[in-house]
Amino acid sequence: MTKAGKLRFTAVASLTGAAALSWMNLEEWYRIAVLDETGGYPFGHEGPVPYFYKFPELYAMVAATWGTIFLTLSLGSLYTLKYGNSRVLLLTGLVFIVALVLMLLQAAF
Repeated sequence: MTKAGKLRFTAVASLTGAAALSWMNLEEWYRIAVLDETGGYPFGHEGPVPYFYKFPELYAMVAATWGTIFLTLSLGSLYTLKYGNSRVLLLTGLVFIVALVLMLLQAAF
């Protein structure tokens, strides 16, 4: 695979992952904050749940924050696909990995 092919593959993989996580988080924000559908969620620390299940508003804020972060990374991947900038791809990829690890870690506490 050529360098341009690797760049395009990495950008598409990063775009797909970031877009999926952005969609999931922004959908959760919309469901909780806008539609006020809180029926199936264990808010109020019922059982072993992460800290952001304390209040629906906190959960919505955390989901909106992660959705915005991953949406920004999706846009960085789109920029890379359009212009083929390897520095932006490297930055987007590293930030994507760090953000994914941080999202998983913060959900554990």
